[in-house]
Amino acid sequence: PWSYKFTADTPWIDLNIQLPCAVLVKEVQIHPYLNTLNTAGPSHISVELSHDGLPTIPARNPIITSGLTVIKVQT
Repeated sequence: PWSYKFTADTPWIDLNIQLPCAVLVKEVQIHPYLNTLNTAGPSHISVELSHDGLPTIPARNPIITSGLTVIKVQT
């Protein structure tokens, strides 16, 4: 598992995942730490996809995440 702790001076972070072959992405799930949901967690999540790294295409509009215990992004 990968984890990241947002600080007050961190407005955003990129997480890029490169796979060795083509896949069909149906859903991305993010599980924030429960003690950061209303303080230091992300306020919006957006997912972008690409078949070769560039250019990226938004999978959908950004999702507001305030108070969510599980963030599910349907692609």
